[in-house]
Amino acid sequence: MAKKTKIYLAIVLLLFTALVVIRHFVPRPVDWGMSFSEHRKSPYACSVTKDLLPVLFPEMEFSVNTASLYMTLNQDSLTNKNLIIISNEFNPDNLDLSALLDFTSRGNSVFISSLSFSDKVCDTLKFKTNIRPLIDTTALTPVKEALNLYRSGITPDSIFYFEKRMTDCRFVSFDTLRSVPLGSDRSENVNFILMQFGKGKIYLHCQPLAFTNYHLLYGDYRYACAALSNLPVANTIWDQYYKPDKVLDMSPARYILSQPALKSAWYLLFITLMIYMIFGSKRMQRPIPVIVPYQNASLDFVKTVGKLYYRSQNHIDLARKKLIYFNEFIRNRYFLQAFDQSDEWIRILSLKSGVEKEKIINLLQMAGTLTEKKQLSQQELTELHKSLEDFYKNCK
Repeated sequence: MAKKTKIYLAIVLLLFTALVVIRHFVPRPVDWGMSFSEHRKSPYACSVTKDLLPVLFPEMEFSVNTASLYMTLNQDSLTNKNLIIISNEFNPDNLDLSALLDFTSRGNSVFISSLSFSDKVCDTLKFKTNIRPLIDTTALTPVKEALNLYRSGITPDSIFYFEKRMTDCRFVSFDTLRSVPLGSDRSENVNFILMQFGKGKIYLHCQPLAFTNYHLLYGDYRYACAALSNLPVANTIWDQYYKPDKVLDMSPARYILSQPALKSAWYLLFITLMIYMIFGSKRMQRPIPVIVPYQNASLDFVKTVGKLYYRSQNHIDLARKKLIYFNEFIRNRYFLQAFDQSDEWIRILSLKSGVEKEKIINLLQMAGTLTEKKQLSQQELTELHKSLEDFYKNCK
């Protein structure tokens, strides 16, 4: 290996090592995206709330829903269950909404906290919400935020303070005949209501950020506990389907790509394999030598011999060689000895070869005449050739 090549490789290796060290020790940026996921530890995920459920509902069973409500709730005919949905947007289709309402009417309780609800949900349950548009969650400045629960039972004033401003979302109108307000924001706008539906209850909440990791760890965690305590103590279903980053496929590849360390290892393995395929294949491949196939020289030999006899005009010698070949043919195929012009020999040859006796007699007479001559004309040679070819063609 050349000296310059070694220097280049050492520089590349040094830069790669420096990149790995920097990426390892550099502070990771905080993800302020609203995921509301139970798996993430980011500020606006819900892993802490998910961990609080065994405390709020002791000795109860918990399950995680990763499919649509139609697929999950239609298979569940039991009553006295809780369903908790926390997301930035609740937009079920007609089948999911129908399954949710049927689940509630059987005597179950549903808790939905979302910044926005689809028109279908609002029209069906007869309520409207209003939210101030927000694109960047970092715009939520660290200013005191206050949320109120009317019947929390924790403090007399039931006001809970948070260290970071939340989005402005409120109920503009709702069905007062079957709905009861349970909470409000800092401006006394209702953001939490209880709605009776059939034998069950639907808790609608439009401030889901209060249930995220940041506000439970650095704010007043009692608000989330008090709000969820309105649900009865029963087996609970935690929804993971109606999330901004809902997981539709739990395959090993998706899990690998969801973990930063495994994702980096996966891409490193892929890049390494690509580099090996590009450079390793060039090193291992060798040009395939061109093998010239063997030539059939029999035809060339026949042509050469034919030209030789044609130039020498030695017809008698060529005729004798043809007769020698014919004699060998008779001996090998029909096991008959050399020319014998007896009637018995001709009869046996005719029976074995299937050629008429007259043609065999004519051929033998011509062969006997030619053997006595010293010179032979081209016409006589042609007639002998035709007689022999006729025999070869008709024999069996």
